[in-house]
Amino acid sequence: MTFVFSRSVQVLAVIATFGGVTTLAGAADMTMTPAAGGAAVIQSAAGAAAVRVQPNGDVQLPGIAATPAAGTTAVCHDANGTLGRCDPAALAGVQGPPGSAGPTGPQGTTGATGATGAQGGKGDAWLVKATAEAAGANCATGGQRLDFGFDSSANGALEPGEVTRTSYVCNGAQGAQGVQGLKGDPGVGGVTGLEEVRHGCFNASAGVQSGSGYAVALSGSTYTVTFSPVPGAGNYTLLLDGRTSTGRALALTSGGTLNTGVTIAPGWLDAGGETVQRICFMVAR
Repeated sequence: MTFVFSRSVQVLAVIATFGGVTTLAGAADMTMTPAAGGAAVIQSAAGAAAVRVQPNGDVQLPGIAATPAAGTTAVCHDANGTLGRCDPAALAGVQGPPGSAGPTGPQGTTGATGATGAQGGKGDAWLVKATAEAAGANCATGGQRLDFGFDSSANGALEPGEVTRTSYVCNGAQGAQGVQGLKGDPGVGGVTGLEEVRHGCFNASAGVQSGSGYAVALSGSTYTVTFSPVPGAGNYTLLLDGRTSTGRALALTSGGTLNTGVTIAPGWLDAGGETVQRICFMVAR
């Protein structure tokens, strides 16, 4: 059976048309379909809307928002009384204060620590002592005597009473004399001998490190060595040796004279921070 209600039609009036029948045992379901855009409303005895089914299907209890809280079962609705699913978080009660901590249980006893074993003694050091062995019964042409043993006295030396074994490393027999070589040709234009020598070493800042009778001045990267007194007249040989801070041999070029001063200019240095460590010279006449 289908009842079509216009907007806001009172359902109680429909129920009255059935003669106040209150028992529907065994009867079929009653279907009520409002007109399009209308709502189904059931009013209370006082004439107020008690139940409203909106056109979109929402079920409202308009008076539930004004009723006092009662019972133990939750009913979730909005301010208009529209029923809906309850948020589980909203149904949780306010968390109570934490309870007091229970008493601490007794602490277990600590197990006994085992005794430390005795430390073993330090072993004796094994030493080898080498001494020269003269030619004789042990080595016909001489050699080395090697004594082996433990340093029982721990004094770092192998004493006669500590020797447990002796070996000999002998020299080989002398070989036959070789044939005398041919006499060499006499030298030509040899040096008759040195008459005067000046030598010395100085550091990167022209500080004298060794030698005497000279002074060093630095201008830019060029060193000038002056002599006092000035060496005598004659032919001279100049020998130079330079070292860098990395130990590398340093290329050097020279100029000037012994009277006015000998100039010494270092060659290239590595751009990674290599510097002049020292320069040594020798002047021989």
